[in-house]
Amino acid sequence: MNNTTVSNLLVLTSSVNPCEPNKNTTTNPTVTTPSKPTERIKQARPAPTTSISPTTHEPPNKKLRQVIDSNPASINTICVTNTTASNFFQFPTTQPKFNYVHIPCQQRTTRQETRKLLRHLNINTLRILDISFPGRNIIGLLVHRHYLPEIISIMQIAKIPVLKDFDPTHPDNLKDPKYKNCSAPERETISKQCHRTRCLRAIATQPFTLIGKIASFFNSQGWINQADYDHIISGPRQL
Repeated sequence: MNNTTVSNLLVLTSSVNPCEPNKNTTTNPTVTTPSKPTERIKQARPAPTTSISPTTHEPPNKKLRQVIDSNPASINTICVTNTTASNFFQFPTTQPKFNYVHIPCQQRTTRQETRKLLRHLNINTLRILDISFPGRNIIGLLVHRHYLPEIISIMQIAKIPVLKDFDPTHPDNLKDPKYKNCSAPERETISKQCHRTRCLRAIATQPFTLIGKIASFFNSQGWINQADYDHIISGPRQL
């Protein structure tokens, strides 16, 4: 190889710079601009697309619907608010605010078992203020007069007789053999005293807001005397 050839090769290699890019190739780099924060938030939390027309009603609360479906009798408790509100805006009546509903039973039982059986009849036991046993095979249910038509209707549907003319103070309710030899006036006095004890027990189990009202009802019926009523009103917390 002569000197001319070597010089030509050097000229060719020097004309090509490896550090410079090739001028014959054209590149179009894409510049990526970061998205704005507000755009990312909008993409992460899209606005709701559902719309309710003016003519359609919004469905009821799901939890409330589940309660009603699982226990249909609970709708009576929900409707109590409307009934109580409408009854409040009325003139006061002279009718007693409470009544005893007397029904028969086949055998002796407890108050807890009686409430359990009443719930099987779809009776709201929260409206039963007291359960008493004024006579053999007789159960007395103390209710407010506003609940009286409903519980009587339930009894009629269940074919349970309601003893409308039952007198809890009648001497015939004394079935204990130890009162067999007592005279008629003594039996009458003992029967009234027994019912007075039942009434005082019923008052003692009531909440503070109902003690005075139920005591007033018992006093108007003659089941407790005036001294009992005055003692209850003066110190209901001591019962």
